[in-house]
Amino acid sequence: MLRGLILAALVATGAAGASPQTVVGHTVKGRAIVAYERGDPSAPVTLVVGVIHGNETAGLAVIRRLRTMPLPAGVHLWLVPELNPDGVAAGTRQNAHGVDLNRNWPVGWKHNGVPWDGDYSGPRPMSEPENRAMRAFILRVKPALTIWYHQPLDEVYGSDPHIAVLKRYARLTGLRYHRLPAPPGAATRWERKHFPGGPHFVVEFPAGRISAATARRNAKAVLALAQRPTRPTFLAASRTRRPLALVTVESENRLLAVDEATGHVVRWWTLPADPENVEAYAGGAAVVSTSGAVTLINTDTLKVTHVIRGLGSPHIAAFSPSGDWVYVTDDARGELDVILGHIVHRLFVGYGAHHMAFSPDQRRLWVVLGERARSISVVDTHNPARPRLIGHVDPRGLAHDAAFTPDGRYVWVAYDDRPYLRVFDARTRKPVATLYAGTAPAHVRFDDADGLPRYGRYAYVTSGNDGVLRVYDWRTRKLVRTLRTAPGSFNLAVDRGLVATSSLTGGTLSVFRGGRRLLGERVAPVARDVALVP
Repeated sequence: MLRGLILAALVATGAAGASPQTVVGHTVKGRAIVAYERGDPSAPVTLVVGVIHGNETAGLAVIRRLRTMPLPAGVHLWLVPELNPDGVAAGTRQNAHGVDLNRNWPVGWKHNGVPWDGDYSGPRPMSEPENRAMRAFILRVKPALTIWYHQPLDEVYGSDPHIAVLKRYARLTGLRYHRLPAPPGAATRWERKHFPGGPHFVVEFPAGRISAATARRNAKAVLALAQRPTRPTFLAASRTRRPLALVTVESENRLLAVDEATGHVVRWWTLPADPENVEAYAGGAAVVSTSGAVTLINTDTLKVTHVIRGLGSPHIAAFSPSGDWVYVTDDARGELDVILGHIVHRLFVGYGAHHMAFSPDQRRLWVVLGERARSISVVDTHNPARPRLIGHVDPRGLAHDAAFTPDGRYVWVAYDDRPYLRVFDARTRKPVATLYAGTAPAHVRFDDADGLPRYGRYAYVTSGNDGVLRVYDWRTRKLVRTLRTAPGSFNLAVDRGLVATSSLTGGTLSVFRGGRRLLGERVAPVARDVALVP
């Protein structure tokens, strides 16, 4: 009896043993980057990173405390001890490529130095696997508060607009606060752009090891900030707002925001004529109106931020894996438009440009040239602002849609003229397998390519004419299950195990998790496309 009570108390307080490990990604040398989750999963996320520079390891002592100490109610922690395990093993600031990981993020990135220089920023933004994995992880957990530990400046610093939070942490720990902007390419710069509603800042310890008392004091400060956030309006919204599905209704020139749990329309926008495609990612959404406009929406505030006009006949939008760039295909002009608040570049890729597939590492883009395409363009996107056309793929049929597998090694191509899809080797551009897809046309999506590992197993293939959603294990290419959807459900969206389809013929929004239908609601006369906003 007493033993049972003790175990129950340990679980209730979030004590040791209650922090399951998640592999976020892997380093240059293949070491695992791990994260530990503790606390109340319904509460806003506090993310704590112990090490990003491999020779600045004092933060690990704080992480160890946070992994074992009792947690107050209303605290949700994600703890990443080492973002740079290779650097920790070698005792170097940089990763195994000689790159400073805290100069390699895309916001404010500048080319600086050469490998193994103190602040070498890498050959391009997000060139390093550690940062790409961490970026995807952050986009999935959406932290309301982030603390990154460094050495040796002995201060709390940042020009974060939430200065009161930084000063409070400094006061609780005895550190001084220094108003100092983050350097170019710093992780906190990127976080503040994508998650502006919460504080994301740096804590610098002095050189050398820190005492047990210092580690304990800093761990308590983390919990104080996590438990009593200074921006309750933002955090309350993060805690209580249910996930949304964005649905295009071209017959009414509207975009709907639909509560995924109830099917109720909670918000709608009138858009430029003929809004067909919608994509959502990293706090933003892009809606393409075939009359010649793209509407950008902040999905945190649900406000329109830009309406970009002057395109020919745009059709499909895709966010780059970094979340910073929006690519739009313009089939009338055969162009790929690159958008960063406005059109910054246009590239001719071929008339009929339609569906797109980004590789998870942001280095390649496949563009299907039409809804019944005899060719697929391959675009080099190493520099996302200046993509280059580098070749073409023969789809061996009339291609309709395409998607990269989460490991980036293969591209699944769906067709408009046959009841199966082909799996292409992304490097050789040759087909290696075929899978049944149902009556054409089919669409294919994978769960978030660099997302949390437990969600990345499945591929989803729709046949709108059959009213069927097929779920494959993309690694084994085996059919896992078949689900019934509303007839005319061609387009789909996937986010961490949640799958939504929209019916073009009946206006029905269907939402699934696993093998269970969570929602089947008619939300409009027609529902062309759907995107998920977690």
